[in-house]
Amino acid sequence: MKGGGAVHGIGASLKIQGNGIVKLGKYTVNDTAYVPNLPCNLLSVSKMTQKTGKCVIFTESQAYIASVPAAVLNKAKAIGELDVKSGLYSFKEEAKRSYWAATADAHEMNAESTSIILTTARASQGELWHARLGHPGKLIYRKLEHDIKLPKYELPSYAQCSTCSLLKGVIKKGPSSDRVVTAPLQLIQADICASFR
Repeated sequence: MKGGGAVHGIGASLKIQGNGIVKLGKYTVNDTAYVPNLPCNLLSVSKMTQKTGKCVIFTESQAYIASVPAAVLNKAKAIGELDVKSGLYSFKEEAKRSYWAATADAHEMNAESTSIILTTARASQGELWHARLGHPGKLIYRKLEHDIKLPKYELPSYAQCSTCSLLKGVIKKGPSSDRVVTAPLQLIQADICASFR
């Protein structure tokens, strides 16, 4: 086994101490990297699909490696396409110009029947930077526009930013309780829609 290189993208850089072949049950995985301090086993989906010609299908709780005929893939309904560049998958260029956002009523959310709808919207550079910076308020963003030369973010109201609307939503008051509290911290109420103060 030869060593060298490093694994990145996990919050740290870990040294690869060897390369080789690993048997996983009845399967053989070639071109593996031995990283003793890595807390889990990683498989490169892009390398696996390129070298074997197989498909990897992800579900909510599992992933499957399968031989799927091209005819089946052509009939499957695609909801998005990804390009592979340097072994990483990213949305195609036209999808990068839009973004997915969770939307909710800007004024009121009902805790019992909150629905979040996925929508696409064309994002300006200002909207993208507003999101990248963690959705700062208008005054903070204006200061950053000036200090670090961010693009202008012109929205009549920050309520039009779906994430800001969701975070600033008001939850209807829950049902009253006749429960008697007899000790400190026996009952804790927290605002789960915004920051915990």
